[in-house]
Amino acid sequence: MTKDGKETITVKYRDIYLTCVGYYVSGCPGDYHTAPSPAEFETSKILVEDTDITDLLDYQQIEEIEQQAVESIEDN
Repeated sequence: MTKDGKETITVKYRDIYLTCVGYYVSGCPGDYHTAPSPAEFETSKILVEDTDITDLLDYQQIEEIEQQAVESIEDN
């Protein structure tokens, strides 16, 4: 896995394993001149097995899945 590039990661969301494909951008703690920025994962597609279900999910669900992807990447 790279820290700032295209990622494929598996997360468990509501007892279903999802494969998320997208881009991860690591956050920075900030300093006196720059505000901190959180890490982000922006999905391009969310798969169950080989089926893209991105269009079936609402914005809040996608946000929750993206947050789980960030946590998974940062824990490794």
